[in-house]
Amino acid sequence: MGEAKPIAVVFDHNIYLDIARLVDEPYNEMKMRSAVMGHRPDPDNPSQLLDAAAAVLLASKGILSGRQRMQIWSSEWIERGVENAAKRSVADDGLGWQTASAASLRQELITNFAVIKTNGNSLSVVKDISYPNLSDDDASVFHTARQALALCSKSYCVTSDRRFRLNAPNLGVGMLAPAQFVAMIKSARA
Repeated sequence: MGEAKPIAVVFDHNIYLDIARLVDEPYNEMKMRSAVMGHRPDPDNPSQLLDAAAAVLLASKGILSGRQRMQIWSSEWIERGVENAAKRSVADDGLGWQTASAASLRQELITNFAVIKTNGNSLSVVKDISYPNLSDDDASVFHTARQALALCSKSYCVTSDRRFRLNAPNLGVGMLAPAQFVAMIKSARA
């Protein structure tokens, strides 16, 4: 009997940026782990920054439950968007990080910690993706989750953006807030 297809999870830009806000410049995995230690996500009373970090930490284990594998997927669009937002000035809704720190955030958090650790995948930029009711950014993130369905049994998109969750088309991608995602993983592992 062959190995079951993994479950894919795609984190929206805002999840990685929330983690960056939580740990501050420069990103460091130990700062993220320390911040989350003892945190119990509550879907009824979310703590956006801590819930984002808890979601990525749980997914990075690469296991949903038992033998069911989980992979973190990303795309050039997501990774570049996180890096650009991290180095954009605070006045322009960015984090105001130094260029080297923003590049390190992308490399250390998304590429090394999330995608490579779980044997996930990072897709190249796909242009001219359009889904009704979604911004270009949301459409690109959603499309990454849709692409993952070709190789995975299920695909989830985790985002703090309520409008994105509500407006995403019903095309097989589960749309979850970070606290909902954490609750799903904990329930599966119970």
